[in-house]
Amino acid sequence: MNTAESTATTPLLRRLNMAAVLEYLMGVSAVTGSEVMTATGLSRPTVHAACDHLINLGWVVELDGRRPEGDGRPGRPARCYQFNAEAGYVLGIDLGEHKVSVMLADLRGEAVATATERSEPDDSAATRLATTRRAIRSASKTAGVESSQILAASIGVPAPVTPAGRLVASSDPEYLPGMADVDIVKGVRRGHHWPVLLENDANLAVLGERWKGVGVGVDNLIVILSGERLGAGLVLGGQLIRGFGGGAGELTFLELVEGIGDTHGIGAFARIQARDAVATLRKAKRGPSARSGDEDSRHPADALLALSQGDPARITGDLVTAAARAGDPVAVEILGRVAERMARVVGVMATMLNPQMVVIGGASAEALELIHDPIAQRLSAYTKQPPQLERTRLGDRGVLLGAVRLALDHVQTHVFDALN
Repeated sequence: MNTAESTATTPLLRRLNMAAVLEYLMGVSAVTGSEVMTATGLSRPTVHAACDHLINLGWVVELDGRRPEGDGRPGRPARCYQFNAEAGYVLGIDLGEHKVSVMLADLRGEAVATATERSEPDDSAATRLATTRRAIRSASKTAGVESSQILAASIGVPAPVTPAGRLVASSDPEYLPGMADVDIVKGVRRGHHWPVLLENDANLAVLGERWKGVGVGVDNLIVILSGERLGAGLVLGGQLIRGFGGGAGELTFLELVEGIGDTHGIGAFARIQARDAVATLRKAKRGPSARSGDEDSRHPADALLALSQGDPARITGDLVTAAARAGDPVAVEILGRVAERMARVVGVMATMLNPQMVVIGGASAEALELIHDPIAQRLSAYTKQPPQLERTRLGDRGVLLGAVRLALDHVQTHVFDALN
């Protein structure tokens, strides 16, 4: 007799059996008990008992029995089971400086609704929390999902998160004012019963890439978020690395690296460089040597000037990219500096951590497309083992998808907690 089977009534073993059955059912469509037996190695009585428990929990439904094709024998058809992806839902939340995005997903991780609410850099903590709750209500209303159907939520924030689930205060005065002084979990969960997980946004981005992006199956992976400021999510040996205080992916050490000097992301760096250039060019055009209508008064950066209407304050990272695509030499040169800078960033990270792959995200897809190859071509100058370099294909959904994945993992880990 199989010793494990003989003790199948113990709570621990029953949980293990159900977890094995549930994991299999989540990855397939309708299957018979025999197919579950083959996949899990469990006996028929154990499989059916596990499925009965899962049916009671609402996670599995039993379908009309079926027979193998061509089987005309009399008798009772085989019991047939299917995972119920609508047994509950999870929330993924990306709480950024300029917007709050929410994805409501079923238990397979398929999005059923999304919502985005704008925010301002100087919004108070109370305002940001209210904006987040409003986005949650909007997504839930769109999907027709009640709060009681939500099983967990996960929030990504652009800051280190301690093991206790609190933000580490930032010295940057522009960073989400006051958020480190409030209980974000409590503020988002107000009026709801579901657990809320708080996580660094770059950590969620690397989870998203391993789940739905170019990093599927990669156990040594770095994702660099590179929009406004640089941050990294690290998976080494298949494990998410957070560090002692949640700051493993913080890149402030780049301030000490020659050729980098700060943590400005691609968008911020390009914007700063272009604003300085436009201000200089505007002065030059107004100088005594500039003659109206003279061909010599035209500057090769006229595209950048035209797109910004000559106003440095109008310059954005996306505008610099558009000017570069239009052939503006100044914008092209700026993106060249961006590529050189990012090659150094990737080279430093690769030398320290030796990842198989580095994925760059956070910036616009158009900018990443333009600088990807120049970065890759420079890597061998900065590290002896250049990693495979990829740009994200997830757009701005990487953090959201990682948040959904983290919430799903929590639900799947705790689904049997109440089982005796």
